Amino acid sequence: MRPFIPLLGVVLVLGAAWPCQAQEAIPLMGNRDQALVAATPGYRFYSDFWTNLHQYLYGIGGGGPEEGAGFAEEVASCIDALGAERAGPWREAVAYYRETLGALPHRRGFMRAVRYRLSTLGRHASDDPRMPLVLGHLRAAAPAYRACLWDLHDTRNRARIGDWVSMLVRYAPPLQRRLSIAYRGPWPGDLAVDVVSYVSYATADTETGIGLVDHVMVASTMEDPTGFSALETLLHEPGHILFGPFHGTLSRTLQEAADQLGVEPPDWLWHAIMFYTSGELVRELAASQGVDYTPYWIEHALAPEYEAPIREHWQPYLDGEVDMMRAALDLVRATTSE
Repeated sequence: MRPFIPLLGVVLVLGAAWPCQAQEAIPLMGNRDQALVAATPGYRFYSDFWTNLHQYLYGIGGGGPEEGAGFAEEVASCIDALGAERAGPWREAVAYYRETLGALPHRRGFMRAVRYRLSTLGRHASDDPRMPLVLGHLRAAAPAYRACLWDLHDTRNRARIGDWVSMLVRYAPPLQRRLSIAYRGPWPGDLAVDVVSYVSYATADTETGIGLVDHVMVASTMEDPTGFSALETLLHEPGHILFGPFHGTLSRTLQEAADQLGVEPPDWLWHAIMFYTSGELVRELAASQGVDYTPYWIEHALAPEYEAPIREHWQPYLDGEVDMMRAALDLVRATTSE
């Protein structure tokens, strides 16, 4: 294991990245000690060779079923210049991902099993015949990935992790406390965050649930000119662990409110509330630093029909003027009325 040096509440893992090792010395999958880059209260950041290789192939192979998903192939000329011994298995892996995995949703099912297998956060048993094929293609494609892309990806990941840790150390603790109070749950601790070039059509994703180790992936290629977008993302994603469509205090309260009103709560209302809450906290923080910041869901026009009702009925709850049930009743009524 590389040495750990604490600094301002951060643990940095020092030493050369894998690209400096001999090209043929490809470590076994699951060397998480090697992949750990930094840790700060609440987060452990990884730049993992195998997870990055898999996510990159998934991205250039289609990136999921959503419109506009996918990732442009980088430094293709380098792959073309490799000899057949390395370029051939790479092209076979790309073809396999395009034909078999590229259109699959990035979460749930088989893709979840691969994700946890590579991160070693859970040995999800899978008798799916694709698992050994995927692992075989990853091992075969690894020499080409190391020769042409891993230096680029690992360097980019580590640079972004350094920026993100600085933002978290400086700003996150009071915001985490406010979100924990708002969501009525303890803030997740020691959350594993894999940093990769491609996640999905979105720039980040969280897996959580009964029997699962909580796991976040964030794209190092996300546009973030001020640093506040990453801060919002890293505050938003743990919120999925506190609540979601079927678990947590807020979701239960929304369902209770809907039951009282004799309606079904809108499917995405819980997520819109999460986007609003973390986005507004970061917007206020950025404004205090002289930065005009637009929260992610507004910047990307995600469910704009919810913005006014949430601002009108949820903000009073955040300000301590009404309780959660009152806010939930008003929100559900406002978003389900004709």
